[in-house]
Amino acid sequence: MDIFLAPENPSRPVPRAELYPDPDDKDDPFSRWDGGHFLTYPHRKNILHMIPPDLRHGNHPDNGTVQFTELINPTRRDLRHRIFTAWFYFGLLAEFLGGNRQDDANQAGDNSATDTVLQHIYEACVTTSSESGTGSKRYLTAAIIPRILPAIVSIINRLPEGPPRQNRADYLFKCLRLTAYYLNTILFTYNRSEDKDREEPFDPVLLTAIRGLGELLSAHLHHSIRVTKSFGPGIVPSQDGAHSFKGSFLARGSSAREEMVRVAGWCKSDLGRINSVYQRLFTVQYVSLLDRHVKGRRGDHGDCTEQLCLSAQIDNATYKLSHADEEGDCGCDEFEVDIEQAEAVLVNTKSWPILIFQEVEAEEGKEKEVTLGVKEFVQGVDEYVALSHVWADGLGNTRGNSLQRCQIARLRKLISDVELAYHLANPDQPRPKYRLWIDTLCCPVSGLHPTTNGISLTRMKSVYEQAAHVLVLDAALSVHEAARLTPADILLRCFASSIWMRRLWTLQEGVLARSLFFQFKDKPVHAKSLMDILYNTEDFRYKILWFDLDNEWNRLHDLNPETEKTGVFVLEDHYKYKMYRRIQSALDFRAVTYPSDEPICIATLLGLDLGRIIKSSEGLGNSKEDEEERAERRMCELWRILAENDVGGIQPRIVFVVDKPLKTEGFRWAPSSLLGNVDQGGDSAYKALGFAWKEEATKGGRAGLNGGYLTPYGLAVELPALVIEAKSLVEGMGLHDWDGVLVEQPEDVVYFYHQFAETWYRMIDWHTSKMAPRGTTVRELQDYQGMVPARPMCSAMDSGRIALLKSEEEDTHNAMLWLVVQMLDDGPVSPPAGSSVSVEPGLRARWIRRVIVAQVHGPEATVLHTMQRVAKEVAASAPETAGEFLRAKELGKESEYYQVAREGLRQRMKDATARAWKEAPTFAQAVENSYGEGLEEFIWSMAPKYFPHERLARATAVDQRWFID
Repeated sequence: MDIFLAPENPSRPVPRAELYPDPDDKDDPFSRWDGGHFLTYPHRKNILHMIPPDLRHGNHPDNGTVQFTELINPTRRDLRHRIFTAWFYFGLLAEFLGGNRQDDANQAGDNSATDTVLQHIYEACVTTSSESGTGSKRYLTAAIIPRILPAIVSIINRLPEGPPRQNRADYLFKCLRLTAYYLNTILFTYNRSEDKDREEPFDPVLLTAIRGLGELLSAHLHHSIRVTKSFGPGIVPSQDGAHSFKGSFLARGSSAREEMVRVAGWCKSDLGRINSVYQRLFTVQYVSLLDRHVKGRRGDHGDCTEQLCLSAQIDNATYKLSHADEEGDCGCDEFEVDIEQAEAVLVNTKSWPILIFQEVEAEEGKEKEVTLGVKEFVQGVDEYVALSHVWADGLGNTRGNSLQRCQIARLRKLISDVELAYHLANPDQPRPKYRLWIDTLCCPVSGLHPTTNGISLTRMKSVYEQAAHVLVLDAALSVHEAARLTPADILLRCFASSIWMRRLWTLQEGVLARSLFFQFKDKPVHAKSLMDILYNTEDFRYKILWFDLDNEWNRLHDLNPETEKTGVFVLEDHYKYKMYRRIQSALDFRAVTYPSDEPICIATLLGLDLGRIIKSSEGLGNSKEDEEERAERRMCELWRILAENDVGGIQPRIVFVVDKPLKTEGFRWAPSSLLGNVDQGGDSAYKALGFAWKEEATKGGRAGLNGGYLTPYGLAVELPALVIEAKSLVEGMGLHDWDGVLVEQPEDVVYFYHQFAETWYRMIDWHTSKMAPRGTTVRELQDYQGMVPARPMCSAMDSGRIALLKSEEEDTHNAMLWLVVQMLDDGPVSPPAGSSVSVEPGLRARWIRRVIVAQVHGPEATVLHTMQRVAKEVAASAPETAGEFLRAKELGKESEYYQVAREGLRQRMKDATARAWKEAPTFAQAVENSYGEGLEEFIWSMAPKYFPHERLARATAVDQRWFID
């Protein structure tokens, strides 16, 4: 796959894309591209059945008559290879090089020009290799393609300026849209529909090579129009635009994903992050070949989740300081900084301590010892480098303000190298002399000096803002020599594979940096300078990597106060919302060892009052329980401050994005963490920080989305709801008397009925619905379900006084996110005695869980009506049978009495369902239309599973006020 770029030392051999058809086989109609009109290839080759109707082009009479049957009766695998390689590789390349006929009606004419172009393409893009024992094989080669991209621009520019060039560009975008849609959608469906035990429906290496060509041509065309304006003024990208060709390259089960974990040492959460952050196939292909093994890393990926890499978490009981020698302990002792002097700076000034390297005379024959002195930072006088390091690498210290002496000498060398790097980049300026700041030595340890530790935390923002440079130290980087790497290698190792990018503390340190260096084994590298070098590299493929890296860079750069004229912390209201969203996005996939640090880091990024947050947890110790309480108090205070912001409070919809809320009364609607990424099935609030501005809630004029302010009773919101009542089928019958009629199964769906609207609703647990599509293992699902009731939705609804809050105006056709709340018995509330908070009357409710709700119409609603009627009939006509079953359950499920009673009740249900099937033909047809054929003998099981009792709904006022806690 030489169409892609690769690292200097890939973690595995780069595979070659084997070309299955023989281009010279004239008897095979699919072995070679025919040079015809690209979009109408299926018509010429009689393969229209493989193309969905909305992707068919032209006015061919078969467009509306030939059925799309590919997913029902798939084409043979070998034939797929030949068709798609000819069409989407050679045909697409020929189209961009002007080699295809634009009118199939003229294919009998002079095709010499087309034949010449195709001959050159096949000669340049097919190579033959003789391999021992396997004979001759043909492979795709794309080495020439990056070099002929300028020729594509020249071919388009042969057309007259204006509409002719615009029309040509639009047509090429249509070709790309068809290619991307088919490769990403239809082939993905093959993967899901075919027998998983058989070989993959398309050779993954060949598929990746074809996608790579599509992405290269798409990116170059888009760049030529939007950036370089190569086709002249007024030419704009088509509405079809630039398309993603990444597809399922890193999807679960893909060979690339498995090899990254098994061979290259990647964490499974890394793969989720890469898939989320990097949108180009060229980038993820490149990253997949990086070796991520790190010698000496303190931890493995055994405890990591799909969202969080926990390999860099530290354990105070086992944490050890590292020595500068990579081989281990050099035998030196610890150097402890003069912490009293550092504390004096913090207490007596508004500045912070920085460190001065000093040399101490040593015994004869020995090198001078390097130590560190403490001084107050004076702006305009001192310049220093602030270190941003991964504590798991051993430069942190939770027990004292000390480091191994060998590390002090190493730090002096690192700072000296930064001085040299800056001087070489700015030779007209004198070489600077930098001081040092590192948290391990400059922030008093909290357990020993809680007051001054709190002061140092409140000044952390200023420390990194005022630093001349921030130097990143990460063992994942320092094992590589930058001189041996390309700029792409260096940048992708910094941003895609470093642990530094996965930690929370380092986010603010990178965001606040005016100048950011990354330390490699041989030297520090300046990130922004490398970005400029990468962009200006002649090979266009590097620009594709740059597009993704630029987005990654901007995730840090756009949050820096220096990049916004007014400063991130004093922005106009309309911009704060966007900034909050950016910060939430930057939090995704990051982890922190101590949960109580999360509110500190977030408040620093948002410019909130750190003093209040730190003060909220004063007086707590260092036990595990104290840490949990500290995290809880600080996060409550963070949300309290956010609720007081000058834009108007919290959006009501935040209650719908919380999965694991806080436990403190009044805050049980708020996320306990903002880390992770819920789109990947995580356990934390996705984009919750974006809901900290109520301003967005009023946009679009949606009804029922007013409110969103903090009260002593929780978050006040105005939202419509359905109140649910669980009702026995007949008087005297319990809600779950039929438990045991069926083998116990995980809860999949719950139905309820709105009598006034005469509408059925289907409800699915949100968390389960998110886990299933991403390939959740049985163990993961069992772990989750072990944390909640066996039937979470049913248990909630059966507890009484349950309401379902709607997240927005109800859609009659689409499923929506709703919130299950427990209505509290104290009913409407008024302001508490002595409270200064203005609270309007409303209903108090307890946050329970999120669900996906959809209306049920048509045949399925007929099935639900009928099966509920069957359940009522059985309950009313056979109370003695149900009674026997209840008594039998008391004797145990192993007793013969239980088996007989159970079978008797099951038979009554089967008989009642059979009568309904016979007496109501519409019921039988509705079952077939809703669930498929052959269910006559099994549909009875819906009665005990879904209708052991009634669930009836009634609506509240659209602007009903709720106090959610």
